[in-house]
Amino acid sequence: MEGFLTLEQLVAQAIDMYRREYGNEQDFWDEDNFKVLVVAYLQKLYNDEYDDKKSRNKAEAGFSIVEFPGEWLIQEDVEIQEKDGEKFVETKQPFFTFTFDALTSAIHSIRKIGDCGCTCGEFIRLSNKDYWKVNRLPPTSNRYWYGMSGKLVMPCGPEKQCLPKKLRVTFLPLPTMESDCAWIPGPYVTVIITTVLNQLFGAKQGTPVLDETNDGNDNASQQTESNNDSLKQR
Repeated sequence: MEGFLTLEQLVAQAIDMYRREYGNEQDFWDEDNFKVLVVAYLQKLYNDEYDDKKSRNKAEAGFSIVEFPGEWLIQEDVEIQEKDGEKFVETKQPFFTFTFDALTSAIHSIRKIGDCGCTCGEFIRLSNKDYWKVNRLPPTSNRYWYGMSGKLVMPCGPEKQCLPKKLRVTFLPLPTMESDCAWIPGPYVTVIITTVLNQLFGAKQGTPVLDETNDGNDNASQQTESNNDSLKQR
């Protein structure tokens, strides 16, 4: 995908840059060390992006729902499950969970697949604090859902509304150690590699890598370049 790297490609690039600058045959950093740091920092960047967009949307438009570019999202077709009287779906790949996000913003949309004969209409997002309101609503063809503990729960209300057997969920996946095919947005690549190398170099000898890209982050010094040559060990 143009403008993106896979997690595997990003980790390989970080390893290559580290070994060219500092690595040797006795080096004790392995691929998993790099991957842990890359995944952790990517998750932080997602959360920072969410906080920034939420604040701006609230200030400029009066609402705080956050949407993400389509290239960041994946789709899964999932079956509705039921346990202890509760209906829900679970995605195979975990969806991202943002800090203090009651609206499960990582879920872009939920819709039924094809014409299944079910009378349900749109699937409407609820705060996970407001699920009780479903029991107070008048009869409607819409269905409601909220996120809780990695599941998308669908309270059916007092009239026991029907639900289709399968749904299509579009969402922002959680980057994990196992998600080698996750797509990393291009603007994040340099800052992630800089941060990872800074931590590894610093742990080795206490000399940081300076991020000299003009990306709006705090730096020891800045230039207007944005390429691999801007990563320097001092």
